[in-house]
Amino acid sequence: MKLIITGTTILLIFFNFNCLLAQETYDETDSTEYSYDYEAELVKIEKKPKFGLFINYGLNYYNTDFRELPTYPNCCSNFESGNGSGLEFGASAQFMINNLFSYGARLSLSNLSGELQKNDPTPVIVNGQYTNGLSENNINIAYYLFTLNPFFSYKIEPVSNYLYSYLGIKAGIPVSATFSQYEKLVKPDEGTYSDGKRIRNVRSGDLPDKNSFMAAITLGLSYEFPLNKHNSLRIAPEVYYNYWLTSPVNALDWSVSQFTAGLAVKYIQPPPPPPPPAEPIIPSLPDLPPPASTQTFAVDIKAFEVHNDGKLSPNVNLTLEDFTHVNLKPLLNYVFFEENSADIPQRYTALSQEQANTFSIKDLQGLDAIATYYNILNIIGYRMREHANATITLTGNNSNKDAEKNNIQLSEDRANIIKKYLITSWGIDANRIKIQSRNLPKEPTRSTEQDADAENRRVEILSSDSKIIESILSFDTVRVVKNTQIIFQPTAQSTFGIQNWNVNISQNNDAIANWSGEKELPKEIEWNISNDNYHSNSEHNLKYYLEVSDAIGQTKKSQESTINLKRITVDSKRREMHSDMEYEYYSLILFDFGSKKLESEHKQVVDFIKSRVKSNSHVIISGYTDYIGDEEMNKSIATARAKSVAQRLNLENAEVRGIGESELLYDNATPEGRFYCRTVTIVIETPVNGE
Repeated sequence: MKLIITGTTILLIFFNFNCLLAQETYDETDSTEYSYDYEAELVKIEKKPKFGLFINYGLNYYNTDFRELPTYPNCCSNFESGNGSGLEFGASAQFMINNLFSYGARLSLSNLSGELQKNDPTPVIVNGQYTNGLSENNINIAYYLFTLNPFFSYKIEPVSNYLYSYLGIKAGIPVSATFSQYEKLVKPDEGTYSDGKRIRNVRSGDLPDKNSFMAAITLGLSYEFPLNKHNSLRIAPEVYYNYWLTSPVNALDWSVSQFTAGLAVKYIQPPPPPPPPAEPIIPSLPDLPPPASTQTFAVDIKAFEVHNDGKLSPNVNLTLEDFTHVNLKPLLNYVFFEENSADIPQRYTALSQEQANTFSIKDLQGLDAIATYYNILNIIGYRMREHANATITLTGNNSNKDAEKNNIQLSEDRANIIKKYLITSWGIDANRIKIQSRNLPKEPTRSTEQDADAENRRVEILSSDSKIIESILSFDTVRVVKNTQIIFQPTAQSTFGIQNWNVNISQNNDAIANWSGEKELPKEIEWNISNDNYHSNSEHNLKYYLEVSDAIGQTKKSQESTINLKRITVDSKRREMHSDMEYEYYSLILFDFGSKKLESEHKQVVDFIKSRVKSNSHVIISGYTDYIGDEEMNKSIATARAKSVAQRLNLENAEVRGIGESELLYDNATPEGRFYCRTVTIVIETPVNGE
């Protein structure tokens, strides 16, 4: 009875709370004069709660392993199975979380009735002599319970907007549980048991030692058919499967599986009808001009550039200078997969055959190393077209844990999906792609390390031609803003006093900087501009103004003024023979997790970098790690990595830094982000004389 009261209370609370929210929504709508959109409200009906009644017909299947009910003897060898049927009916409430997911509860009277029957050989007395006979053992169960079924639901939208799946639990309390049993001779047609009767052990009454609480797991599907034009009344055929986790009788091995099918009628509160048309607007008389006022409200702002000697200049300029930039981006020859999946993750860039035909490595210029890496399959496809004799080997791996344990087929499927992409989108001959599979990679991340499983779920790509997976070298231009200090001096006068103020700086209508406050204006606002806080690529001049509101709500804006933008290109510096600077940036994925050893395949790249260093170059070598492990240990590893590269470069004046995890180069939430953080970067700054 407590379960019934609790379930009913929950349904009423759900109903009242959601109806209150719906009513508030409509109240707000009605309060906006003539803005009610009836068609839009009909669309919103799918997000509103549903309440309904249902009736189902159920088929019950028993799986048992006992010979008699407690305290009631039975000569059966062992009851093994049984079945039955009955009606189930009740009420439901369902509430949407978003367009796809919802939750709710069903309160019902369920029927688990059924019959157990077993035929056993038994001795029979015929004409005073014992002979072999056949006995029918029968127990008939009438079992009814009140149930509460909380559930989560998912709308299977790819199939239909009206198809729903359900997953929940069902808790029940028996309200009526009775039984009747007998043993009856069925063969031969004559004869009796030893007591002279053909029927014995006839019993009936309440089911002995019945379980006071029943629990089940439920799975279901339903399809809603609208019955009116508002879709507010629906009829829904539904099917459910219930697997009961508890036995109807304590201490007996007795499980119940239940299939139900039937109809539900569901109701959704429809939107109110559209409001009547608005009353015609009576034109108002023209406003009379306000009387002349002696009130004061003046706003102004001036900007000054601070020179190196500290003097202020009203001629404010912002200088952007272009520099030649060489960038070497390493290509990690791994493709990582989600757990127990052979689908290429969406973060990797996939192209159609038409898109692949127009793809070029030059398209990747300006991207960082990770963004370039996500085009790895397109880079390999492009290069295999260029180098027709090159072949590759795809080695699929798995984490060798849980569902992936010894799952060599999954490893092979991962390699084959990449092979299929290269064949389909890039037209690569299948004979040029070899497939291998194994559990853990040959050089796995140790299972004791954090996120090791994600790093081991991968396909490794090796090629007969080193050009297929070599680093991406690009020559482009980097734009650097000259460090500039600007002082703004705002002024405002108001008869009623200043309430709040804003200083806004924009470029081509995009916000660049903003300062705001209340009451008194500051005498000066200092803006220090550098590459760290100025990220615009626009070549338009900057605009700035001061906006002030006074105590009675009046707002006034100063005249918009200009900060001139000066652009110095590489061509202009060469043409005018000005001094210049070349920047070269190299990044190497050199190390496995925790390793300090410089691998042999990267030494050739390091030697190339050494050839780029001139006598007047400033070289900065920085070691990085991912976030896994102790911070101090990571800094030590990063320092050792940087020194390993510096030793190979053999440069006396190189600046060597071990940064570790204090500055993560990329997001460590992905395995590729962690691999790209296990790196050493080499920055070469070389002055170029303008002579």
